[in-house]
Amino acid sequence: MSDTCNIPKPPPYPNKLSKEANNCKRILGTCSVPQEIKDTWDRLFKEVYGADVYIITDRKSYVPAHCNVLSISSPVLGNILQQSKVKDGIRYIKILGVPCEAVYMFIRFLYSSCYEEDEMKKFVLHLMVLSHAYSVPSLKRICIDFLEQDYLTRENVIDVLQLARSCNAPRLSFICVRMVVKDLKTISSTEGWKVMKRANPALEQELVESVVEADSEAVQMILAIMNLLKQLVGLTVTVHVPLCRHFKEKMQHQTKKDEAKWKLLVSKVIAAKNALGPFSARPVDLL
Repeated sequence: MSDTCNIPKPPPYPNKLSKEANNCKRILGTCSVPQEIKDTWDRLFKEVYGADVYIITDRKSYVPAHCNVLSISSPVLGNILQQSKVKDGIRYIKILGVPCEAVYMFIRFLYSSCYEEDEMKKFVLHLMVLSHAYSVPSLKRICIDFLEQDYLTRENVIDVLQLARSCNAPRLSFICVRMVVKDLKTISSTEGWKVMKRANPALEQELVESVVEADSEAVQMILAIMNLLKQLVGLTVTVHVPLCRHFKEKMQHQTKKDEAKWKLLVSKVIAAKNALGPFSARPVDLL
């Protein structure tokens, strides 16, 4: 009996350990970096103390940085830095084709994840390209969210669509196509559409086909509703005969009960048309 009392308690079951581990991961996942830590890394970038990399940009300007920080933040930059030549203890790499201000914002983000809203509005498209090219998914997510929520207009939607396709952003691409389908008449008159038509006619054809397909789906739904009207009210409805004339003729001979039933069905047609979302933007001659 005394030996039995001295036996230590068994360890907890594996599922309990797994639950605790999951809780720990969830807590860590929701933790945010304190602002003072971000400020420290931002200061390191701005003061460039001990910089051992010069990033050459357009207009022959450069951004000083630290090799270790860039290599950890971007595996692509890490590979480029490994292959770069060293001169007087300094490595030189180039990031060309985008404004130097965008390169500055990009490198700053690698240090502290900081950026200014006004600057983001100016250079979000360039930052989207940089984040994709140099494999920085956190910045890419920010750019996509910014574009989806605040930046899309009829004037730039074609440019954003092509960028989304190039940078593998399917949700953003879908949102752009949906906007085009909703308002093709306005968007097709923009400068972005005209440039796309010359440079990428296949995309223009794809967008036009998307609009035609959306219209076809809308027509099929309307015809289905019209067939329902035919069954319940007894109207003879065809594609070639306007519903308006049948409506007027039938209303002359309807009882109050039939009239109430008709008004209810018409309200359902209108509700169904509104439920079509972006497809309802194009007029459908119901009555």
